[in-house]
Amino acid sequence: ARPLAAQRTGRRWKSLADFMTGPCNRVAHASALSVVEEPGQGANPLVLHGPVGTGKTHLLEGIYAGLKRQSDQRPCYVTAEEFTTRFVQASRLGKMSSFRRQFRECSVLLLDDLHFLATKKATQEEFLHTFDALVADGRQVVVTTDCHPRLADELMPELLDRLLGGAVWGLQPPDPETRLEILRKKSCGSGAAIPDNVLKTLANTLRGNVRELEGAVNSVRHYAKVIGRPPDLNTAREAARGPAAARGAGGDRRGRGRRGLFDAAAGGGDVAVEGPDVGGEPPADAGDLPVPEAHG
Repeated sequence: ARPLAAQRTGRRWKSLADFMTGPCNRVAHASALSVVEEPGQGANPLVLHGPVGTGKTHLLEGIYAGLKRQSDQRPCYVTAEEFTTRFVQASRLGKMSSFRRQFRECSVLLLDDLHFLATKKATQEEFLHTFDALVADGRQVVVTTDCHPRLADELMPELLDRLLGGAVWGLQPPDPETRLEILRKKSCGSGAAIPDNVLKTLANTLRGNVRELEGAVNSVRHYAKVIGRPPDLNTAREAARGPAAARGAGGDRRGRGRRGLFDAAAGGGDVAVEGPDVGGEPPADAGDLPVPEAHG
C-alpha cells in the first residue's frame, strides 16, 4: 500500500519543544505532552480545536515525532482528507480489510482536520468504527478540528458523543505576550537581526495567528534588504504600508490604517486588538463521492 502522505520520508516534523506556550494554548500543549509520555493512559480521545494558524497541527506533528522516537510505538498520522480518499478507494477496489488493518493496528491514531468529514456520513461511520476499535483496546486517538465539536455541523450524534467523552481543549490566537515571544523566536533565524523595539511594536500592533506573525518578520526583513536599510522602526512602518510607501505615494486606505496602528503602538498609545472569530464556515457539502483516486 502507498505510504500515508504524512509519513513519507523527507518530511520535517515539528517538535513540541519548539511550540511557544502562553495562556492561549498552555493546556492543549500540556495535554499533547501527556500523550507522548503515556499514550492511552489519560483522556481518550484528545480533541484540539481552534481557528486556523493557532498551532493545532504543530501539536499533532509534535505528538507524532515524540512517539516515533519510542521503539514500542507505531503512531499513524493522517489528514481527514486522506483518510476519506483512502476509504473511498478501498471501497471501490474491494480492499476494505487492508484499509482497516492500516488504521486499526497502529498504537496511536492522529487525525488532522476532522471537520473535513462534515457531510461525509459513510466516512464518518468508518472513522467511528476505527475509533471504537482503538479506544476499546486502550490505544490513543487525537483529533484536531476548527471548532468545538458541539459547534460542528453535520457530525453524526454517535461520533459527537465519542468526542465529548474525552478531553476537549481549545487554542486561541496568541495574546500580546505570546506574540512577542513568537516574534522573537521567528526573528532568530537567518537574516538581519530585528531590534527588540520593533518586535515589541509588532506584537502590540498585529493581531491574528502565528503564520501572520511569521509573515510580518519576513516582510520587514525582505523590505529592509531590498531598500538597503536596517530593519528599524521606520523601515518596519514602510513595510507595513506596502508598495505605496516605497513609491513615495500616499497609499490607499488600508495602508493608512496599518500605519496608524503602527504609529499608535510605537508612540505608546492604546491599540485596540480584536481577535478573529473562533470556528468558521463548515466545509461545502461534497459528500463521499467523487474523490480523486490516489496513484502509486
